[in-house]
Amino acid sequence: MIRIRDECVGCPSDMGCMGNSCPYINVPVHICDNRGCDCEAEYNIDGDEFCESCTIDYIKDVFNSLNFTQKIETVTDNYDLTYQGKDTCERCNAENAACIIDGIFLCKSCAEGYLDEAFNQLSFCENVEYLGLEINEIGI
Repeated sequence: MIRIRDECVGCPSDMGCMGNSCPYINVPVHICDNRGCDCEAEYNIDGDEFCESCTIDYIKDVFNSLNFTQKIETVTDNYDLTYQGKDTCERCNAENAACIIDGIFLCKSCAEGYLDEAFNQLSFCENVEYLGLEINEIGI
């Protein structure tokens, strides 16, 4: 959303005020579209404008809405979901690990946690790219 803001700089009296023709009066400012947030927007996502913090939350929400397989495919291409071995989970020692991700034998619960951790370690740009999002910076 765009708000008009008065950003008067208080020109010295010897210069005189330019009034409404001053570039610091009626300045359009992009404000985050997320309710409850009053920050300046930095990114445009599908027509909505968000500050950096709300953009990161949006990206996390998109990742969390993916199913298990989609999350794996977003984070790594080194996985085997058909594994039916008798190895124990390398995190919690549960018997019969359900999958192998990045060479680690994991039960389903630990695999979910591993994927969340791996996603959080990716950079902002990697998250956007891997999720296939189109996010544009707002030119101010």
